[in-house]
Amino acid sequence: MRARPAGNAVFWAEAGQEFRLACESRLVDCLGLESFMENWPQARERYEMNRSLAKVSFEEAKQALKTIVGLLDQQDIFPLDYPVDLLF
Repeated sequence: MRARPAGNAVFWAEAGQEFRLACESRLVDCLGLESFMENWPQARERYEMNRSLAKVSFEEAKQALKTIVGLLDQQDIFPLDYPVDLLF
């Protein structure tokens, strides 16, 4: 968010399309914020243990994630759902 503020509509439109393509090409489901919040306590613990991430507080990172998911949600990116039968 520091490098690409939420107001940078062109960047976030491109990022949304790239995110969709990455998920589609790997058959990765994503419901939106709900998917990112899975195992959240473990994510927080690991984030806070990683010294290389100390420049950005966990709360700032959490807020950035919510903002980014909101930006992607405005583009109707979610839900991304790929049935298992596509694999066969």
